[in-house]
Amino acid sequence: MQAVNLAANSYYVPESSSISYLNFDAAVSEVEIDILTGETTILRSDIIYDCGQSLNPAVDMGQIEGAYVQGIGFFMHEEYLTNDDGLMVSNSTWTYKIPTIDTIPQNFNVHLVNSGHHEKRVLSSKASGEPPLLLAASVHCATRAAVKAAREQLKVWGKLDESASEFYLDVPAILPVVKTQCGLDYVEKYLESLLTQKSN
Repeated sequence: MQAVNLAANSYYVPESSSISYLNFDAAVSEVEIDILTGETTILRSDIIYDCGQSLNPAVDMGQIEGAYVQGIGFFMHEEYLTNDDGLMVSNSTWTYKIPTIDTIPQNFNVHLVNSGHHEKRVLSSKASGEPPLLLAASVHCATRAAVKAAREQLKVWGKLDESASEFYLDVPAILPVVKTQCGLDYVEKYLESLLTQKSN
């Protein structure tokens, strides 16, 4: 009856020293590539991440996994295409491929490290939202290693004129890029030559 405000609020601005710190983390990934199509399957990813003293480990795990998968999209799938006028043409789900359920590593392990008390950080915690995105570079590096192995095998067979180890793998490493760098575009050329011979 007295219409008392039952809500309480406050506004906290941390000191600059509490938001200036380093995040320590590492990731390693194992991939398998289909050299005929360029499809990359992430077999396993292992992440170790320093969250300080985690305020909520479940939230931190979700943030780390989500940012990592977003990074996989950046490094492996999300091609940004423009037309001659500089306008973006990859602006829908038909042309812009975001990560899906089959993008997630088949075996995905995240381990949080508690780096202990720190008086200048908010409750001794560290951010876990954005930094893990960069850990997805491990998928791109693993893909590059797999492409290199495929090129070395082609070199042994005498089907690769270029260097097996000196090549540039674009970001994002989409299917056509991986397939071309594997050196198997000669398969398509061979099939095209067969079709040409049959038509003559």
